[in-house]
Amino acid sequence: AEAARVWAWVWDIASDRLHWAIYPEGLLGPLPASGTWPDFRDMLHPEDRDATVRVCREATESGQDHELEYRAIASSGKVFWLHDVVHVVKDEAGKPICLRGVIVDITARKQSQDAVRASEARLAAIMDASPTGIFRLDLEGLLGWHPYRSHSIPR
Repeated sequence: AEAARVWAWVWDIASDRLHWAIYPEGLLGPLPASGTWPDFRDMLHPEDRDATVRVCREATESGQDHELEYRAIASSGKVFWLHDVVHVVKDEAGKPICLRGVIVDITARKQSQDAVRASEARLAAIMDASPTGIFRLDLEGLLGWHPYRSHSIPR
């Protein structure tokens, strides 16, 4: 689990105890064997905290399994992107009694996506500044001309 940067957890709703079944030490820094919902909430990035808590609360109250992506802040101050897959466990009456989840560190994926967006922005800036036209022909026979005007080429 360490190499995959996966974190398995269980939250007992009645006792408000979070237990980490698997936890990669290097992810958010050292954690105690268990904690509370406020402990977890406090690790969330301030810009993501309210929305993450709201989505989780609403899904849990309605008994719906859910997935979330959010940022968390390590004890070192480093920001991580996490993908959380949550299963809501219910009693016989259908009332949520516990959550079980798996968190995957998706920081590298998010950084790659940011790098692609930055590269696309640089290319767009180059194209905007270019005094010459740039043609682009894709595999479907669509001809592109800067600034992104496309016309089909008759076959």
